This record gives sequence, C-alpha cells and structure tokens, in this order.
Amino acid sequence: MGLADAVVAARASLSQQRYHNYVADENEPDLETLVRICAVLDTSPGQLLGVEPSPPVQTEASILRSRVTGAIEAMSLPTLRIAAVAMEAVAKEALRPATSTDMPSAIAQVRRSRRKDTHSR
Repeated sequence: MGLADAVVAARASLSQQRYHNYVADENEPDLETLVRICAVLDTSPGQLLGVEPSPPVQTEASILRSRVTGAIEAMSLPTLRIAAVAMEAVAKEALRPATSTDMPSAIAQVRRSRRKDTHSR
C-alpha cells in the first residue's frame, strides 16, 4: 500500500514507537492489534506474517480484461458476433498509426457485420 509507518500507526491507533517496535521485530502485537494493523494495510494476518501467499497484484490491464470477459459472458450469440468484429477492428486499428478516418472505417465494419448477422438468422 506504500503508507508511511507514522500513518499506519495513527490509523491503527498506535503510537509511532509501538508500531516501530512491531516493524523492527522487537515486540509482537496481540491479536486485536494485529487485526487493526492488517485492516489499515488492507491485508490478512496470514499474509502479513508470511504464512499465506499474497494475492496477485492486479494491473489495469488485468482489470480491463476481466471487465471485457464479464461483458462477453453476458452476450447473446448475435451480440457476441458483433462484439468480436468490433474488437478485431479495434485491435487491427491499434497496430497501425492512427488517422482521422480510422473510426468511420471501424464503425462501417461493425455495421456490415450487423447486417450480415441479421440476414443469417
């Protein structure tokens, strides 16, 4: 989380010296104090003590992929076909230098796909 020790101490209702003693491994907190520190650090006691693995760090890209996957799972087959064409068009456009006429061509491709999907029903 990147919080300064003084901030963690204050948010956990501890003196800076007392929190420093825990960080420096000079003292061990009681369970109630450990839980308060974990709440401030947004972690579990097991993760803080190193007995359970930390969750993987989510990047912006992984969050966006998760959002896209969730949206895809909710789509009907006709809508999924249109989304696939749109995503392919966006990916293709991302690989070449942008010009002011890119968006109309991508929109036209989606419209053609939509018409094709309507006729195939």
